[in-house]
Amino acid sequence: IYSLTLPRWGSLEFIALIAGVCVHVLTVFLAYRLGGFLSAGLSLVFPIAAQIYWVLEIWDRTDGFWSPFTLMCCAYLLVWVLICAKRIHRGLR
Repeated sequence: IYSLTLPRWGSLEFIALIAGVCVHVLTVFLAYRLGGFLSAGLSLVFPIAAQIYWVLEIWDRTDGFWSPFTLMCCAYLLVWVLICAKRIHRGLR
């Protein structure tokens, strides 16, 4: 008998999952508002490259790093750094 098993997720992994969905949806929305349908489509297909591009684009357009989108992407990156550090510290993968 086969059973469906879910991975053991800690709170950081759960935060990364929710934050990843939020950042991706916001990236596609911003791409549509600032660049049109083609930009939104490309952002939907290439999420990491799109997030890097739009962080740099918004940083350039606003002449400052402290926009909510850039801070949200930095917080998301920090969560992944913490997950990797935790796994390295515990010796998991």
